[in-house]
Amino acid sequence: AFGTPPADVVGPVWVAAIGWQLASRFADRVRSFTAVSVPHPLAFVAALRSDPDQRARSLYMKDFGVEGQAEMTLLGDGPNSLTRLFGGVPDSAPYVERMRDPGALTAGLNWYRAQSLADLQGLSPVTVPTLYVWSDADRALGEVAARDTVNHVVGPYRFEVLSGISHWIPEEAHADL
Repeated sequence: AFGTPPADVVGPVWVAAIGWQLASRFADRVRSFTAVSVPHPLAFVAALRSDPDQRARSLYMKDFGVEGQAEMTLLGDGPNSLTRLFGGVPDSAPYVERMRDPGALTAGLNWYRAQSLADLQGLSPVTVPTLYVWSDADRALGEVAARDTVNHVVGPYRFEVLSGISHWIPEEAHADL
């Protein structure tokens, strides 16, 4: 709408989830896409349906989906639960403090609450040059979906695995990116 040229889209976690949608649905607006941590959504759903490991890793999402319950669990014991949530993040104190601000945690959890399988309808294979960076010590996202992502990209594709790095790749391994 503003006449801007196609962009290089890079993002971890929820930005990656949105980026997959953008790269699939609006390829003309994306010059290249780099997803950090999060696999293609169709690969993720397939893993949830077929891989017991991914189902176990994703149990937290069910808790995050219940408004009020997750907030009580994560805020109920001071900063301890939030600190565990951000496990792997070097110097997580600023993140924990920010999530304790009124409404901040709920705003973050609402990303989980807003997702729907309907969001995947009409999602086509990604045609733009794509880099997917996954870490093998990610507690939330397993190898099955990570490896299956290649089946949802028809454009140039590269898959990079960071060994021993947690879910929080930008914070923990920014020098490797």
